[in-house]
Amino acid sequence: MKSIILRILSLCLVLLLSPLLAFCSRDPTRDTEPEGARAFDASINFSGYAVVRGERAGKSAIAAAVRLRNALESATGINIKINDDWIRPGDNTDYSQAYEILVGQTNRPESAEASALLEKPGYIIKIIGNKIVIAASSDALLDTAVDFFINTYLSKVSPDGVIELYGEYVMTDFEFLPIVQNGGSEFTLIRSENADYYTITLLTDLGNKIRELTGVQLKLGTDWTKTGEGDSRAYEVLLGNTSRSETRDFLSTLEVDEYGIGFIGRKVVVAGWTPTTTALAKDKFISILSAAAEENQKTGTRDILLPATGHITAKYDGWVTDFPELSGGVFSGAYDAGVGALEYYYTGATKDAYLKYRAEIEAAGYKKYHENQIGDNLFATYTKGDVLLHTYYVAYEGAVRVITEPLGDLPKLSEDYIKTNEPSITAVPCIYENNNKGQCQIIRLSDGSFFIIDSNSSIDGTGLYNALVELNGGEEGITIAAWFFSHGHGDHYGGFTTFAKDYGSKVKLESVIINATSFAAYEGTRYQPTWDFAGTHIHTYIAMFGSGIKLIKPHTGYKFAVRDAVVEVLYTHDDLYPNNVDWYNDVTTVIRVTLAGQTIMFLGDLMDSMPCKIIASMYSREILKSDIMQVAHHGDGGSVALYDMIDPAVLVFPCSEAEYQRLIVKNAASRYIINSKNVRKIIISDNGIKTLTLPYIIQ
Repeated sequence: MKSIILRILSLCLVLLLSPLLAFCSRDPTRDTEPEGARAFDASINFSGYAVVRGERAGKSAIAAAVRLRNALESATGINIKINDDWIRPGDNTDYSQAYEILVGQTNRPESAEASALLEKPGYIIKIIGNKIVIAASSDALLDTAVDFFINTYLSKVSPDGVIELYGEYVMTDFEFLPIVQNGGSEFTLIRSENADYYTITLLTDLGNKIRELTGVQLKLGTDWTKTGEGDSRAYEVLLGNTSRSETRDFLSTLEVDEYGIGFIGRKVVVAGWTPTTTALAKDKFISILSAAAEENQKTGTRDILLPATGHITAKYDGWVTDFPELSGGVFSGAYDAGVGALEYYYTGATKDAYLKYRAEIEAAGYKKYHENQIGDNLFATYTKGDVLLHTYYVAYEGAVRVITEPLGDLPKLSEDYIKTNEPSITAVPCIYENNNKGQCQIIRLSDGSFFIIDSNSSIDGTGLYNALVELNGGEEGITIAAWFFSHGHGDHYGGFTTFAKDYGSKVKLESVIINATSFAAYEGTRYQPTWDFAGTHIHTYIAMFGSGIKLIKPHTGYKFAVRDAVVEVLYTHDDLYPNNVDWYNDVTTVIRVTLAGQTIMFLGDLMDSMPCKIIASMYSREILKSDIMQVAHHGDGGSVALYDMIDPAVLVFPCSEAEYQRLIVKNAASRYIINSKNVRKIIISDNGIKTLTLPYIIQ
């Protein structure tokens, strides 16, 4: 998909302005041609040019100069210096002949010459001799002038680095919206009634910043109305994906990786397609507010006046977005899937449309790495250069999900091994103190290596190591083929952190498997961990085991091998969208392992919430049926409907005996499943490790 680095959708947008400014239009004395009709009248090769800003320039002007230099280098591939205008005593250089782009007020006479042409508040971009001058009546407008330069001139560069531009471009005459004026405001800050917690905090931050700048507290509200429609006459700042028509209109102008600020009537839309980009839009808006806040000489209060129409957008460069677009469906939103992954969500799609799309992907040069079918759901993973594209068709939704991310470590589709023992699964207990909980199982594979599921809490690292030693028959030669984490709660990853510190050098670790969320999803959930282990800190602990360890991000539909175990990924947080990631437990990755002819379902911390409904909707009873099941959320999660479909013979409760006795009374799903007629054995992770040799003979 094509994405634009920085674009001004209305050539008359001004972002930052003084109380006297109003919305911009072209100066009729200098530019009277209709928008889009004026031809460029100069061509410049920027080799040899330097960006120059004032020695005493403010932070905003310096930032604008740096941004311009970076954009020029990115567009042309030319190394461009950036300097201030200070001339060293004794320097006899004739700077009048130097090729320079002057940003803001400098000591070069060309800056003053251009500024003198501004008869009203505004900005000017003008070629004077060997100089390209970008001047404005305020730092606020200078920032906007640089935005215009980048968008208008750098979007098309010839192969030899030549850029076309206007010999002179002037913008003046503005109208404005009074965000705060005369010590008050008619504006309300609005977010979606169904906004995630992260977006709610963004709205609060925005309100706090406006109060800090002006002393005025704007009202906070949601988009709920009795009629379902907003009032176009109301003054509102719309943050994120609200139900207001102005939000929909603005988002329709954006690429998925873009964000920005739109001025539509009495609405200011501050949004991107995801909470991640909405946060960037909020930060940009705050910078606009900060630069525009000025003292009202009559009242002694601080006003913020902003333009009444127009849009500005910017591109977030943390995602891969240049890939074929699905034509056989309706783009219905996007989800930041974490660690550089971005999910496109299409509704109204069919199996045939999905298969056609896969053919188009392959025709575009993508190489199929893996494909899978689970029931009526189809999955395929592609690579091209340093890009991974994971696609899948979800039959019950009539939807296609396309996840793009930087190409990282991929799982092995098959593995050679030499059998040395019968495989087994072991439930590893916690140290149940101070309400401590944990979840950990060790699968011993047929070649004697191990596949570990989670790791209990931080006080359990030694217990986990001792369990491995016991199963291995000694400390020598312990190989962990894969360590899988369902999600980033401390009672699932904590043991890994202490294990890594104390025993990382004593074992061989080959791979770690985890699907981390974005920071926005992490921040937007209830019962989030105290720190972001999955997305941030995990790398520190992996390094304690040595080098060459794979870090694999699994996606729904992956089917891969860990020695003789076959692992199938049935659910990840990728499947939640368009629902919010509400509870952090909802980001659990659900896998099923097939080993020695038996199936083991690992449900992590699934709650009786949306993920259970999704899994039960995606797959049939025949598909979900498993021999062994790890009971969800330590016995306090899951759903009756999902457990009924899995219909296991063996249950593994990752909790203490006392907690088990409490939960089989409290939790309806646990109470149901222990009384299932097909359950033959219940394992409680307490009082030492408990091992089942596979295949386990179910009596």
